[in-house]
Amino acid sequence: MSGNESSQKRTSVRIMRTEVRTTNQFYCAIAQIENCAKLRRCAEFQAQLMRSV
Repeated sequence: MSGNESSQKRTSVRIMRTEVRTTNQFYCAIAQIENCAKLRRCAEFQAQLMRSV
């Protein structure tokens, strides 16, 4: 195995790690958006309850 091959392997590992990190951020962002929507719906629901009382 030449030195060049090992550096290529290292690069692919680095790319994979970066992809995992960005994927995690992506899912985290989606979760935050969904959470925000749920909180908004919850707040609207509470407001309706207050009005109906």
